[in-house]
Amino acid sequence: GDMHQTGSYSKGALSGVGKTNAGVYGNNDTLPQTVLGVTRFKELNSVDALQQLLKTLVKFLGNAVREPWNSKFRHMKLSNKVVDRVATRMDYGLDVVEGFGLTVVVTSQDYFITIPLATDPDRIREAVSKALKMLVEEESQEQV
Repeated sequence: GDMHQTGSYSKGALSGVGKTNAGVYGNNDTLPQTVLGVTRFKELNSVDALQQLLKTLVKFLGNAVREPWNSKFRHMKLSNKVVDRVATRMDYGLDVVEGFGLTVVVTSQDYFITIPLATDPDRIREAVSKALKMLVEEESQEQV
C-alpha cells in the first residue's frame, strides 16, 4: 500500500507535524499562550478546523472526567486518525492543545497528548467548552 495513506502508521511515526510557536516568536508574547495558540490556529487554518479540534478535546476530556482513575482515558496518540486530522498536522494545533494545559509527551513507543496527573480534567474541559462556546457565538454574530 501507499505509505502516505492517512492512518496507516508504523508505530510511533507521525505523518507530519504542523508549525508551532516554539522557537519562532520567543517567549515575550504578551498574550497568554491559550489565546495566542487559538488565534494563530484560526488565522492559519479555519474556524471550522478550530471547532473540530476543540470538540475533540472536549470529548477526550469528558472521558477522563467520567473515569478519572482509568489511565486509558488520560492520553491519546498523536497518530490517532482524528487527533492527526484535527491537531497534529495542523499549524499551531499542538499550541492550542498545550495552551489549555495538556502536555505532549514522547515514549519509546509513540507520541501522546496527555492530561498531566496533577491536573483536573474537568477544569480543562470547562475552559475548552468556554472557548468553543465563544467561537460559536463569534461566528453567529459575523453572519448577521
